[in-house]
Amino acid sequence: MNKQKLIERLADKEHESWARWMTYLFGKCERQADGSMLIPAELVAHWQQEVETSYADLPERYQQSDRDEVAHILPIIDAFVLEREEQIEPLRQLVRDFEAWATGIAPHSFAEGRAARAIRERVQQMVEGERGDA
Repeated sequence: MNKQKLIERLADKEHESWARWMTYLFGKCERQADGSMLIPAELVAHWQQEVETSYADLPERYQQSDRDEVAHILPIIDAFVLEREEQIEPLRQLVRDFEAWATGIAPHSFAEGRAARAIRERVQQMVEGERGDA
């Protein structure tokens, strides 16, 4: 899954979350003759207070509601990370194989150690670059 595909899948889940919220909100509103919806004043006051409250200061049940929403997107993120890890693992194995070969050929060779370090650093840069793209 590339970055754009990840964005699309997350956006799809975000839309589902928004749609659930709007369904809930419309269920609390009073439909007006012109088709508009009127949010009761007590709900406006309640939700305005929530808007002005940081997550850390929310009551546990509201924090749990936010966690439940995040739980909808975690499988997508997990799949993205797993795919990236699967792409990087062969490079890590290559480094391990090279280090094993270099150790067997010339255990104290400065040149071999330097080459292994250079490859390990390049793989690490690639890993960090992949994580930066996520």
